[in-house]
Order: sequence, then C-alpha cells, then structure tokens
Amino acid sequence: MKGKIIYLLLVSATVFWGLLYYSSALIGFAVLELLAAVISWLILKFQISKIRVGICMPLSVTEKGERMEAGLELENNSRIPLMRAEARIRMKNTFYPETEMIRLSGAADGKSRVRILKGFVGEHCGPVEMELGSVWVWDFLRIFKSRVKVSEKERWVILPRMYQAMIRPEEKIRYAPDDSEEFDKSRPGDDVSEIFQLREYRPGDRIQSVHWKRSAGSEELIVRDYSLPVARPVVFLLDLKWKKGYLDDFLEAGLAISRGLLEAGCPHYVGWMDAAKEDISRLSMEKEEDLYTLTELLYRAGFHTGAGNLEELYREKYRGENLICCLRLDTDLCLWKDQTLWRDLSENPRVILESGELLLG
Repeated sequence: MKGKIIYLLLVSATVFWGLLYYSSALIGFAVLELLAAVISWLILKFQISKIRVGICMPLSVTEKGERMEAGLELENNSRIPLMRAEARIRMKNTFYPETEMIRLSGAADGKSRVRILKGFVGEHCGPVEMELGSVWVWDFLRIFKSRVKVSEKERWVILPRMYQAMIRPEEKIRYAPDDSEEFDKSRPGDDVSEIFQLREYRPGDRIQSVHWKRSAGSEELIVRDYSLPVARPVVFLLDLKWKKGYLDDFLEAGLAISRGLLEAGCPHYVGWMDAAKEDISRLSMEKEEDLYTLTELLYRAGFHTGAGNLEELYREKYRGENLICCLRLDTDLCLWKDQTLWRDLSENPRVILESGELLLG
C-alpha cells in the first residue's frame, strides 16, 4: 500500500507540473512512469508462474530447549531476479494446543534457489504443525503484489527432556512368574510350550531337551532351548487429565519412571486414557527405544477432561492379569501406588526422582 501511494503521488506530481508549465518532457516522463508500472505488473505475473515455494526444515525432531531452524525454500526458475517475497507460517503445538504466526521475507536471484530460515527454540514439548498458508511476491517497483498459492505442512516433534528415575524393584517383582503368551526374544527359558531356538549339544544340557528327529540327520546332537515368558507384574498408568498450564514436567517424570523400571530389569505396561478413542490404551515397555514410541502415542492421545478412576478402568479392561503393583502418575505430579499416595513430585520431580532411590515392592 505504501509503495502504491508513493507511486501515485509521483505520477500525479509529474503530470501536474507538466500541465502547469506545458512541458512535453514532463508529460512524456509521466507516460514512461505509467508504462513502467504496466511492464512491472506483467513481469510479476510471469514470475508468479515460475516460482516454487515450500517449507524448509533441516531437522524434524529435537529435544525441548534445543535450537532448530525452519523457514521458507524459494525457487526462482525465471531469469528475472525476484525483488521481495514474504511468507506466513502458522505454527501450532497440537498437544496443548497453542498457535503462533511467523513472517519471513527475502529475495532471490534469477535461476536460483534460496532458503530463508529462522531459528526457534522448542520451549514446550509436543508435536508442532508448521503450515505454509500464503506467500506474497512484489514487483520491481514495489507497487503490486501477487499471491503464490501454496498449501504445505511439515511436522516438528519436540521431545521431552530425558532423565532416569532411581527405582529398585524387590525380587518378587523382578522374578515374578508369568503365564503370558509373549516371550523374551533375547533369552531362553523353561516354557516347553514354545521353542526359543535349536542349537548343538553342550556339556550340561539335559537329555530331555535333545531333539531326536533333528539329531538323526546330523552328526551332532541338536538341543531345544525353550522360551522365557515375559513377566509384566507392574503397570504404570499416566493419567492424562487436562490441567491448565504446561505439563512438560508430568511427561518428563512419566518417561523417567518408565525408564527407571526398564533399567532395573522390570518390563512393564504403560497405560493411559486415549481421549480420541475414549478408551484405555497401553504399550508394552521392554527396551529404551519403546520410550520414543510411547512419547509419540501420548502426543496423539492428548489430554482428557475426566474419565473416572483410571486404575479401576484398566483392571476392568484387562481382567485376569497377574499384577503385583499398579503405579499411577497424575498431572498434579502425585505418584500413587495401588491407590495410595507414594510420592509427591510437585516440588521438583527431576531432583526427587534422580536423587532418592524408590523401593518398589
């Protein structure tokens, strides 16, 4: 708008003084000014057809507090330099949710590709949708602008800060018997209903474990290793009940407790109320990589506004399981064990979980 006003004032002044003094030179200059505007407009329309725009995001996953860059990738396929382009990118954290609009502007030479980047720091964990909604391009004279139609989205995932709770499960939990139909993929056991592997005989192997049919066609005795059922006597419930404010501490504490259980050699289930499905969901936690899967599932689930007693709902859905201990963490950062308050983590959850060993029995 400012460019148009200046241009109109300039043309008006040229015409005024040309008519006032009967100056053919000034009148001719005014005509050239008008022609220049027409040519600039035609070039702009040509450039619009030669421009490609997209979101540029070198990193798509960062930890909370880490810096990343994102912005606009502008490709000018014409030989005419692009004087100015401006884009608006809408950033929405879908976990809370919150929305921010950012503006980016830049230029591009003819037959070139440029990246217009801006630095960001993920202050709160969650998945962030980055949507490129509108891109405006200006002509040489900065009089006209035209919109490039774009509809592109990218996703930036901000992970919670990872740390580990100090948890020591008692032996009755670590070595709890289980009749689960799931078996350990790395260790053999003594469940004869499932074979873990076949191998050559070693001194000390029981004669009952010899596979006679396989051994008959081999020069060596072949022995069966049976499978080891995976016991999960602990369920850890994350009560994703909505609470005003940012709940990063809640997520980080939940992941730290689950990580602490894994480090202590205690596979377990993590359960939560999925607000989208309106049902209890759970994930079997066996290795550290499962923590990232859990984070993604929690991001998708979102917070609920009220679903009753989460532990009772879980026990109702998964009846018949051999549970020794049920832990629950709510968004007030209260850690419950079998419906009794076990630890209040609201003061400083990281310090409490890292500094003091929790005896789980």
